Amino acid sequence: QRQKTKIEKTEKAKVSALSTIQKDYLKDLQADRDRELAVNEKRFTEGKIDEIKYLDENLRIKAEFFKKEMAYLKGKNAEERKRIAEANLEQVKLEKETQKKKFEIRSKVLDENYKKEVIETDRRAKLIENSDFYDGSGRLDSEIALDDIRLENAKKYYENILNLAKNSNQDTLEIERKRDEELGNLENTKTDKIKSRLTILIDDLNVQS
Repeated sequence: QRQKTKIEKTEKAKVSALSTIQKDYLKDLQADRDRELAVNEKRFTEGKIDEIKYLDENLRIKAEFFKKEMAYLKGKNAEERKRIAEANLEQVKLEKETQKKKFEIRSKVLDENYKKEVIETDRRAKLIENSDFYDGSGRLDSEIALDDIRLENAKKYYENILNLAKNSNQDTLEIERKRDEELGNLENTKTDKIKSRLTILIDDLNVQS
């Protein structure tokens, strides 16, 4: 088979490369993108927008750049096809990273609210435990009622965070594992108190008889 000459190899390389005009156009696109990103960064730094809005705007700006880049490059040679493939990959990665960051921000809010609810029910449980107002059965009745509140709060929290994870295309297995473990422990605690309450009731009936 005939070996290609240096001239033929050079011509093939030129065909597979971007032209000077193409490179300049893409540099202009990148400059426009970077200016918009800088404005968005400044607005976020100055507190004019929150982090969710900042991430959404970053995604919009970069997605618009990828769109213009892919529209300009027609895929006529290897270099254009390579750039198009890279742009597609970068856009997918960016969307995934943005969804993950937004999930982390929103889930943190849910976590903090749930922690406040747990602290409040713990405070109320301590008051019941230390109060001289209750007798044995009355104390248990109040604790069981508080356990119902704990369960309701936990169910609501896990329902919200699982919905958020699913809508953000995040893995839910670990959240579901924690949910099942926590709800199971709360149910067991409540069941033990109900058994103790029944024991007291039976003892009271025996005394009366």
